[in-house]
Amino acid sequence: MSASAGRRRAGLLIPLFSCTSTDSWGIGDVGDVEPVTAWLASAGLRVLQLLPLNEMAPGQQSPYSAISAMAIDPIFI
Repeated sequence: MSASAGRRRAGLLIPLFSCTSTDSWGIGDVGDVEPVTAWLASAGLRVLQLLPLNEMAPGQQSPYSAISAMAIDPIFI
């Protein structure tokens, strides 16, 4: 069992499109997560949770009604 087992952790839940930088396309690229993780570490936070990144079925607006639980949206490739 790890030393942190049973200990509480704090973090941030954020949609990827909220992680933008001057180098991104303005929609939140996977590469834009790195500065967020650096900020989390400097603030003493240990968890980053992103909203689902999977492709949605036609006509759906919810990221939770995805075509597949295993496939990522092609826009992020």
